Amino acid sequence: MGFSVSGSTVVILIGCLIAFSAAFTVATDSFDRVTTAQDERADRLLDRQNTAIEIGVTSEDNGTVTVPVTNTGSTVLSIDRTDLLVDGEYRNAEPTVLDGSDEPKEETDLWLPGETLEYGIEPGGESVKIVTQNGVAATAILEAA
Repeated sequence: MGFSVSGSTVVILIGCLIAFSAAFTVATDSFDRVTTAQDERADRLLDRQNTAIEIGVTSEDNGTVTVPVTNTGSTVLSIDRTDLLVDGEYRNAEPTVLDGSDEPKEETDLWLPGETLEYGIEPGGESVKIVTQNGVAATAILEAA
């Protein structure tokens, strides 16, 4: 065995070591990303299971239909990410946030459990649907005045 065989063996071993270290780094990073994605998915499913909303009795007064929606779950929801649909059409309505004492809250994006949002919409629709940020929805039929 001459120097060329020993030298080539060392070069092959160093090449294998470099290739293994690169493959190990990529495999570890991929495993971490998959684990993080699975944890985030589990968190979203838990939030969805803990989310519940209920549309109360609608009323019409002075040409405005009031639709009260109560957060009956245990998840804090985003008001900006809660959508209102009337007869399947998106409406850009700003709700009034009422806490347990029926006092309107000022400038908040958080919809806490037990709080009620009141949407004021124009009369004429047949149904209303509220969709939260995690896909939980409630539908109600609007009573004709």
